[in-house]
Amino acid sequence: MIDLGCGFDPRPARCGAPDDVDWFSVDLPPIADLRRQFVHVPEHVIGADVTSSSWLDTIPRDRPAIVVSDGLMALLSDEEYRTVIRSVTEHFRAGEVAFLAYSRLAVRNSRRVRISALHVPTRGEGIDDPHEPEAWNAGLVLRRELFKSHAKEIRLFPPLLRAITRLCERSPRIARAGGRVLHYTFNRSTHSLTPATRR
Repeated sequence: MIDLGCGFDPRPARCGAPDDVDWFSVDLPPIADLRRQFVHVPEHVIGADVTSSSWLDTIPRDRPAIVVSDGLMALLSDEEYRTVIRSVTEHFRAGEVAFLAYSRLAVRNSRRVRISALHVPTRGEGIDDPHEPEAWNAGLVLRRELFKSHAKEIRLFPPLLRAITRLCERSPRIARAGGRVLHYTFNRSTHSLTPATRR
């Protein structure tokens, strides 16, 4: 399991990964140092710039991998993010990639919001078509597009927000504007494709 741009998320504990899963959490060296001190979960912490593929040399390539990234797409330029994904799929022979994808509208809107020192500038442009990453020359095949509005946790929202979210899910275009998770597989040994599903 590879968690790119992990920050301080205790994802290994939240996911309850089995003991035979090697979990690698990757972030910039200062973040990695703090993570080792304050986030106590079963993992291997790698302090590195994810845009430099040299960090992959520390990870065995002979096992299938699951690669996830949360907000990383917004923080890197489009080309940097594509390069990261290509490096990962070239390192492993097969696996899965899942990431939080922002629409172009969502990224543009984020640049209009300034919250003093808390504001983190976005460098990416976002994607609208979930099939777009299949053209990144990374061997990705879309499996699922998971809309936030379909998550079971929606039932915990306040009534008004829950109603608005349920209305948004009626339009894929509007639902995509709120962010969604895109799930892909890759396999360097086969080119067989199966239809993608959306839910």
